[in-house]
Amino acid sequence: SSETLRFLDQAIASFAMLCLAIAALLTQSAVAIRKNAEGEDLGLPPSHGPWYGDLGGTSQLQTHQWHGANGMGAQRLALCEGLGAAMQGMKGHILHCEAQLSKIRKAFEVPDADEILKSNSIDLAEAEESAGKSGAQMIFSKDKKYIIKTMAERDLKALESVINLYVSHIVGHSSTSEMMRLYAIIEDPQGGFWTIGNNWLPVSFPIVWDLKGSRVGRESPKHSRSKKDKDWLKESKALAVPADQRTSILQALESDSELLARSKLIDYSLIVGQLKYDLQACDGPNQPRCVAPVCHPQGGCGETAYALGANFDDIKKFYCSKGSVKEPEPGHTCVGGITSGLQIYFQCFGIIDLLKPFDLKSRLEYTSKGGFARQVSVQPSGAYARRFRDFMQRHVFPKKLAETTAPLIFSPELCRGWGRRPLPWQFFDREG
Repeated sequence: SSETLRFLDQAIASFAMLCLAIAALLTQSAVAIRKNAEGEDLGLPPSHGPWYGDLGGTSQLQTHQWHGANGMGAQRLALCEGLGAAMQGMKGHILHCEAQLSKIRKAFEVPDADEILKSNSIDLAEAEESAGKSGAQMIFSKDKKYIIKTMAERDLKALESVINLYVSHIVGHSSTSEMMRLYAIIEDPQGGFWTIGNNWLPVSFPIVWDLKGSRVGRESPKHSRSKKDKDWLKESKALAVPADQRTSILQALESDSELLARSKLIDYSLIVGQLKYDLQACDGPNQPRCVAPVCHPQGGCGETAYALGANFDDIKKFYCSKGSVKEPEPGHTCVGGITSGLQIYFQCFGIIDLLKPFDLKSRLEYTSKGGFARQVSVQPSGAYARRFRDFMQRHVFPKKLAETTAPLIFSPELCRGWGRRPLPWQFFDREG
């Protein structure tokens, strides 16, 4: 009954608050014990032990006094200090973790941080605040290949603890991994930290989806251009990729999420953009002749010569350059497909926001939100990974749709013919 449900909700909330209070007391005790053990209460310098002993390595993240733009005695973080010295970049920038991150750039044939900033005329001072909860500042490069984003101290600590595992995984799975690639860590003259990573959405999409696998609180306002898990389910969305690609994508997501689970990292998302168009059948009985056809082995051919929508030409720009097919870039990028019902799907996706640890702060959030009784977003890393994979397999890459999807393959002829003709009503609009 409704009264029983209300009673259970109140009981869960009360228990959560009790756990939160106990956790706070334990935290205060732990801090006091740590300070005493490290000599802080005796005026001695603190030791620099690992931030997260179970994250795959000993942290070298240290804090030093320096005289920078922040003023006398400002604190700066010495990231990856034990794994290679920091390097000086342009405009007073300091590049951190180059010994590790240069391996990722080499694997994906990416220039160094200075060249990325210079070639895209990027000024870090012009970054805008993102729409996410973190309030991070970010810049998208003009060539749409990179995203430059601020890093909080918590991000830095998490990265420092797992950087060797992360780099080894990304380089070892460079052709398949769906995890965001971190190409560089920059410290600006004011002591702010930035990361340069790949942009999973190099095409403009009318809606961007952020999918975690949780349904609690995962719903966006009606007209938002950024949508979440419950919106995805309500709109019966799905990605159409050929069956063999679906298998390799799910295997990559399993491998990636297992690494993140072992590293005690949570709250990552699959960011998704999708374009979908219905094609007119052609070259069949009583059908018009094809001009720029795309064909499905069982569904026949569909016409792509007409401009079918505002973003239709962006698909051609991704695959083509000056009437020729582009060379594919290293690693996973975007996937196009045509279904037996002659629907064109073009979708880009990848895992973002990798660096939230399931630490004390996350445990408190998990407890206060009743995570032990509800599928809230924050979960222990193993449970988070399993829920993420299940949602991807069942709701994002459904097997039934994959079985009717063939790959979208571009040729020079298709590059030249794609979207060149206006639809009849578009033609009359132009004439009128």
